[in-house]
Amino acid sequence: MQSIYKFAPVLKSVIWGGDKIVKMMGLDFAVDCIGESWELSAVPCRETWVVGGADEGLTISQLIAKYGERLLGVKSVRKYGLEMPLLVKVIDARQNLSLQVHPDEEMARREHGCHGKAEMWYVMQADDDAQIYAGLNRKLSPAEFAEHVADGTVMDFVAASDSEPGAYYFIPPGRLHAIGSGNLLIEIQQSSDVTYRVYDYGRGRELHIDKAMEAIDFDTVIDDCRSRYDESADETQLVGCEWFEVKRELVDGERKLALDADSFSILVCASGECDVKVEEAQLLPDNESQHGEVSAVKMRPGDTILIPASHESASLTGQATLLLSQIP
Repeated sequence: MQSIYKFAPVLKSVIWGGDKIVKMMGLDFAVDCIGESWELSAVPCRETWVVGGADEGLTISQLIAKYGERLLGVKSVRKYGLEMPLLVKVIDARQNLSLQVHPDEEMARREHGCHGKAEMWYVMQADDDAQIYAGLNRKLSPAEFAEHVADGTVMDFVAASDSEPGAYYFIPPGRLHAIGSGNLLIEIQQSSDVTYRVYDYGRGRELHIDKAMEAIDFDTVIDDCRSRYDESADETQLVGCEWFEVKRELVDGERKLALDADSFSILVCASGECDVKVEEAQLLPDNESQHGEVSAVKMRPGDTILIPASHESASLTGQATLLLSQIP
C-alpha cells in the first residue's frame, strides 16, 4: 500500500460554473463553465481514481476493497464500515448557486438509503463583492417561509457574510445555504450527493420544496454565518463535528504534522506550495512495524492527497495553507 495517494479529479460542468478551476490547476480542458472539481470521491458514477504508483487506476472503492481497515483506519470503519465517508471538492461560483438544504442522517437514510450531508467551506479566492449565505437571519414559521419562497423574496431572510480568502463556514444538515458568485472555495463534506433546491433565481431547474421544508432547521437563527478563528496559529481546528474534523495547518519553512494513526488523513492545499513527505510503515511477520521508503508529493492550490491510516506524522516543507481532515 502506498503512503500517499493522489487522484484524477472528476470535473462537473454546470450553468453557474466558471474557468478558475481549470486555470488554477493548469488543466487542458476547453469547457469554461466548470463549477466543481471532485478531488476525492467514492460517490457512484463520480469516483476518482489513483494517479501514480502501484495502485494507479484503482478507484477509491477498489482501494478499500483491496486494503480495508489498513487504508481507512479503525475509527472510520467503526463509524462508517468499509466505505469512504468523505467527499472533497473545489467549487468555482461564477454565478450564485441555488439556495438549498441537505437532509440529516435519519431523513437521508429513510428517503434515499444514503448518509446525510454535513459540509464545510474554506474560501480560496473571493471577488470584492462575493458573499456566502447560510442560515435564517430571523425566526420564520414554515408557512411564512413558504410564502417568501413563492414570491421570490426568500433570500432576504438568509444570513449573509462578505466573503474573503481564509474565511470558513460550517453547514450542518438542515441549514439553508448558498455560495454567492465570485467565490472559489474548498468543500469538505460527508459522502452524499443529496441536495434539496429551494430557490434558483428563475433558472428553470427542478425545485424540491416539500422535502426541503421537512429538512430545514427553522429553530436556529444566525446573525453572522462566518466562523471565526485564530488566523495566526500554526494549527487550528475549524470543524469538530460527529461526522468529521477539519484543521487548518500553516506551513512556513519546515514542520512536522501530527496525524491520527487510527484514521485516514486527507490534505487539501488551500494556498501556496508545499512538499509533503510520509515515511512508509512496513509490517513485519510479528505485526510490528518498521519505517521504510519515504513517499513525497508537491502540493499546489486545489491539490488533494489521501494518507492511509497507521501514519503518525508527515513532514511539510514550503509556504502553504493546508486543510487536514480525519474521522474523530
